[in-house]
Amino acid sequence: MRAAVNMSVKSMAETLNFYVGELSLFDVKRDYGMGTVLISYKKNDGFGLMLTEISDFSEPPKFFLELEVENCDTEFERVKKSLAKSKGYIYAEEGEMPGVFEYPVGKNFLVVDPFGNKILIFEDYNNSL
Repeated sequence: MRAAVNMSVKSMAETLNFYVGELSLFDVKRDYGMGTVLISYKKNDGFGLMLTEISDFSEPPKFFLELEVENCDTEFERVKKSLAKSKGYIYAEEGEMPGVFEYPVGKNFLVVDPFGNKILIFEDYNNSL
């Protein structure tokens, strides 16, 4: 299981040089392609930074927490029921119903807490890395 903070970066090369090279606190764990790389904290492999390279930095970078679960569908149903009692919600694009998003290497859904902070709940199909 892992927890990660998702960070938008302007230059992947500069970011990796800083965290992996200069600080030497992180190792490259997985390159997902399409400008997304996971680096893990050397002292706790279960925590990392999910770095996504973006070209448009006209808005401040956005951060959110990522938490891995064993079964995304089960967690979605549990969270959906529990959020009925709070001001938090499961994010969905305008005009769409909240749900689990499936992609080639896993599944996820995005929760927004009562203060607007985002938490990505995900299942990684290849969590043996």
